[in-house]
Amino acid sequence: MRMKFLVVAGLSLWFASVLPVTATFPDTAEFHRQQRCAARNVSTSSSYLVVHVQDIVKGTEFETVVTARDLVDAIALELDVWDLAGQQGPDGHTLNETEAMLIRELKSLRFLSARLDFKVALSSQDAVSLLKQRYTQEDLREIRGQLGKKNEREIYEVFKSGGIFHRLYQHSNPIVRLSAKGTVAHILLERGIHPSEDDLSANLALSPTPCEMGESDEAAAGLGIVELSRRFHDLSFLASEEPCCWMSWAEKFWREQRCAARNYSSAPDYVVVHVTDQRSGDEFSSVVETNTLYETIGIENEMLPVETHRESIARLISTHSDMRFEFGKDSAIARIRPRYTANHLAIARSILKGKTVKEIEDDFSQDRKLEKIASRSESDQERTAQQDAIAYVLLELGYYPGRGDIVPTLHVNPTPCSRERADDRLMRSLR
Repeated sequence: MRMKFLVVAGLSLWFASVLPVTATFPDTAEFHRQQRCAARNVSTSSSYLVVHVQDIVKGTEFETVVTARDLVDAIALELDVWDLAGQQGPDGHTLNETEAMLIRELKSLRFLSARLDFKVALSSQDAVSLLKQRYTQEDLREIRGQLGKKNEREIYEVFKSGGIFHRLYQHSNPIVRLSAKGTVAHILLERGIHPSEDDLSANLALSPTPCEMGESDEAAAGLGIVELSRRFHDLSFLASEEPCCWMSWAEKFWREQRCAARNYSSAPDYVVVHVTDQRSGDEFSSVVETNTLYETIGIENEMLPVETHRESIARLISTHSDMRFEFGKDSAIARIRPRYTANHLAIARSILKGKTVKEIEDDFSQDRKLEKIASRSESDQERTAQQDAIAYVLLELGYYPGRGDIVPTLHVNPTPCSRERADDRLMRSLR
């Protein structure tokens, strides 16, 4: 049973100055996918990942291999959300340790969600110390020499339960043991193998992979927010005026976003896009209907009407799997900017507060749409802005909303990918 906890003690005793470690890690889509999954595995079976750290105070940089738990803890120190237990939370509520931990983790993951390259700039020296390399170049050469001649199958064999290579990091001194584990994890990642900590044996585990571990837990961040909403009935203290989307950590989120992006129809889905204004350098994120994304790209590239250039636009979108786009035309940027405000988001959260997962799914099912939410608005402009804000909060909670065509209100089932699979099955049956 994996349990979440946080422990930081004796930082000043843990780390010493070491030589920078330069290594070549795989630059493949699969490696980066596994690293994204690893970053959100902050359990006691935490996964290892490669992080590039910039020390803002000292002006130095280093690359290191640490657990996701260490990374999240360091960011919590940087954001000054380390010790929230006993402090006053929303609605005058005093936070207990469990609640404080949830906030700590979610705020840290939110910080990381905008840094998918795992390049983090830190000013807190405690945070920097927590991520400092615990191993040297000489340590790496030694382990590289012992593992270098083994193929992947052989490595998995010697690292299985009771395997002889666990002795590489087994030491009575905990400081030495941590250093050795980091060294071995570093070399394994060089080989494209993604280790994690085994909470039962304190050994390194090579399977399941981070993404496999996350398959049963891919909405963990969203469920964490749901849990907070049940406790506090208000999530505004976690939000910013710009959408960030917690679920961008889940591999499922990326799959659903890619499926959604293929949907240009009278019943569009919603996606989170990250936009850079080429002229001003301004950056912002926006939750928009997929039709809006197609129209924006059509404006930017003079591919209107969309219906005529639909396939070309879809191919262009497919080259931006991270949903990051640059636009230079004012009309395109104006089209993609959020229609909602911080107030719209606050209203959406207030409507959804305190609802259980089942209640949310029932309320937004195909036959029980919450028309009353957006219909409260007096104008069509306000109604669409409020509906977009509700879609934002649903994405934040781990759902994948779409808009109906006959009745233009929101639904959360089926998801973009499940609907796409159903459509494919139907087409095959018709053939």
